[in-house]
Amino acid sequence: MTRRPEVDVVVLGLAVGAAMLPLVPVFGPPALLSTAVAGVLVGAVVALAAARFRWGVLVTTAAALSGYLLVGPAVAVPSATTARVLPTPEALLAMLSGAVTSWKQVLTLDPELGTAGNLAVAPFLLALVATLTALSLALRASRRAGAAAAVVPLVVLGLSVLLGTKVAVWPVAAGVGLVIGLGTWASARVGTFAPRRVASLAVVLAVIAALGGVTGPWVGELRPRFVLRDEIVPPFDPADQASPLSAFRKFVKDWADDDLLTATGLPGGGLVRLATMDAFDGVVWDVAGAEAAEGSGTFRRVGSEVDASGRSGDPVSVTLRAHRLPFVWLPTVGWTRQVTFTDQDRRADLRYNAATGTAVLVGGVSDGLTWTVDAVLPRRPDPAALESAAVASVALPAPRAVPPAVAQFAAAAAGDANSPGLVADALERALHENGYFSHGLTDQGQAESTSGHGANRLTELLADPERMVGDDEQYASAMALAARQLGLPARVVLGFRAPDDGADEVTFTGSDIQAWVEVAYTGHGWVPYFPTPDANRTPDQDDAQSESQAQEQLRQPPPPPAPPVNAPDDDTEQPRTDDREDQQGGSALW
Repeated sequence: MTRRPEVDVVVLGLAVGAAMLPLVPVFGPPALLSTAVAGVLVGAVVALAAARFRWGVLVTTAAALSGYLLVGPAVAVPSATTARVLPTPEALLAMLSGAVTSWKQVLTLDPELGTAGNLAVAPFLLALVATLTALSLALRASRRAGAAAAVVPLVVLGLSVLLGTKVAVWPVAAGVGLVIGLGTWASARVGTFAPRRVASLAVVLAVIAALGGVTGPWVGELRPRFVLRDEIVPPFDPADQASPLSAFRKFVKDWADDDLLTATGLPGGGLVRLATMDAFDGVVWDVAGAEAAEGSGTFRRVGSEVDASGRSGDPVSVTLRAHRLPFVWLPTVGWTRQVTFTDQDRRADLRYNAATGTAVLVGGVSDGLTWTVDAVLPRRPDPAALESAAVASVALPAPRAVPPAVAQFAAAAAGDANSPGLVADALERALHENGYFSHGLTDQGQAESTSGHGANRLTELLADPERMVGDDEQYASAMALAARQLGLPARVVLGFRAPDDGADEVTFTGSDIQAWVEVAYTGHGWVPYFPTPDANRTPDQDDAQSESQAQEQLRQPPPPPAPPVNAPDDDTEQPRTDDREDQQGGSALW
């Protein structure tokens, strides 16, 4: 059988491309298609030239490197090229560094990655090297030895699965196509090809596919698809940070008049999220540690876009500018789709939690930093719809050391409410209408109100449900714990709330900081509640002081005269005391 290089190129090139299908959810179809096709073409051209001119290993490697640096920038780092085609020194440096660093970034960034930075170098390099290796074996080795080239696409498939996600792309079609195509090509190479064998192989594959359809779901539940990105612990651990809610009084005391954040394009009443806390340890509400993969603790690097599928609401684009935010929490709006920094170097520091919509910059939010958030802003559900809604199934860390006063308050406030939505409304109303507002700034004439939101402070707050005194820190903590006691999935959020007037630009100061509660409902997502009393509802201390002063001015009648004391007879037995100090005093007086 005469060698036909064009058949080898088509079969092995298509096999390498099919083996990279698990990377589609990682990079997105457009980015992966362009890089994979370009890599296959460069690898095929170099392999054909090397076979035609009998190049050695060094010359072949040099030719492959040249193709990598000349063609790669246009598809892998187009933003660093001239006219998105011609390579620049910056693009060449990105290609060289990406050959080493892009693999780790692919595993630590949340899909979809696109062509952000030099991430697309990984699939381009994988396609180029795999195609060059497979075709070099097929074109330059003997017929039987060249059949080993069929193993290369299978190796690529294994690497693609490890680098991919749990989402499979055409697994049956791709698997059947790879086995039949490579099996037929390899048998033809060694001279054992027969049409009946292809038919037999197809029947065997059909039986395997049928058995997989029956046993696959059961086995899949026992052994989930293994991917490397699920085994890598993100480098940022929120447990290393102080509780964001514990800094509440610092906002209102030290930064009350300081400009902290300016938002442009935020709708009226829109919420800006700083941090989301779902773990309570008896002392503070905090962001769960990185081990809480389903809660607030898992922060991952994100690609050019964030997967916001399944999030309903209004699309918005809000530009945020930090004036003074001396912590790692990066303000976000709604459910983020994309974050664009004016200083693109800061993107490498971005980590995002898709479960809470919270972001951080591991290097801290620098003064003057500006970024744009393209997001989906959820709508507040209709109260009537929430009355019959069921709570969502959400895995949250169990609260610890909850004071008994919380359970007592929750039971009394919920009353006869018979649905989760009515229970949440009752808890919010009990705190909002019965409580009093105070930051505890006594030097500004406010009522005494200690900071903190641990078990002791909440016991103090709820000791008299008709005269509670505190601010967002205490009321949000109390409602979230009360909701948890009654079986509602609740968490605490720290952030800002835009005025309802809908101004295009709003600047938040420290006095604008707020904390609220979110409860998760099936079909509605996380719904915010604001249990803190209005700022003008303060304890009436003037009446208490005036009443105390009036009591002091009342003239009290003199006490009745004491009855006369007769001296005892000399022979009366008197008790003796051992109070030597009194005896000495009496002697001195005499």
